[in-house]
Amino acid sequence: MTFLEAAIEANIFTQAHLYNSTGAFINDGVFLADCSRGGPITTYDTGLYLEALSVFANSTKNSTLARMADELALAAMKSTFWTLPNGTLFDPGAPTNVSDNSHVNTAYKGMLIRALYEHWTRSEPNSDISNLIKAFLMVQYNAALSFARSPDTNIYTYSWTGPPATSMLPWGQLATADI
Repeated sequence: MTFLEAAIEANIFTQAHLYNSTGAFINDGVFLADCSRGGPITTYDTGLYLEALSVFANSTKNSTLARMADELALAAMKSTFWTLPNGTLFDPGAPTNVSDNSHVNTAYKGMLIRALYEHWTRSEPNSDISNLIKAFLMVQYNAALSFARSPDTNIYTYSWTGPPATSMLPWGQLATADI
C-alpha cells in the first residue's frame, strides 16, 4: 500500500466513523465492537483531522478534499461548543480554578489553532476562508495577550478569558504555543 492509498483509506474511515452526528466535528474514538463513534468532541481531534485534511488536499490538488477542509475549518470556528460569542476559544469542561494544572485537555485548543494556521497557509490568498481564519487567529492572539498572560511575563493560563496565571502552568504554555 502506498502512502497515498493509506491516506485515502484513513480519510474514508474518518468520514465514516469519526465525524459526529452533525457531520461537523471529529469524535475522540470508535467503539471496536460496532465501529460507533465514542469519546468526546474536542478541539484536539478536530484540529488533527483538519491539519491532515488540509495537507492531503493541497498535496493532491483535490478540490473535493479542499472543500471538505474549508467546511470543517468554518464549522470549527463557528462552533458554540468551544467558541464564545466574542470569538474566543474556551475549553468545555475545563476547571474554573486556573491554578489547577491537572487537566491536559485544556491545552487542546492549541491543536485547532495550529490546524487553522496550516489550512490558512494552503488556502487561496484573500479568499473568504483565508480572511476568516486570519481574523479568527487574531482574536485568539489578542485574547491570549490581553487576558491569559500574566503582566510583564511570558506565562499564560489555559483560559484565554483570564484571569492570568499566578505561576507557570504547562497547559497554559502549550495552549498558546501556536499563536
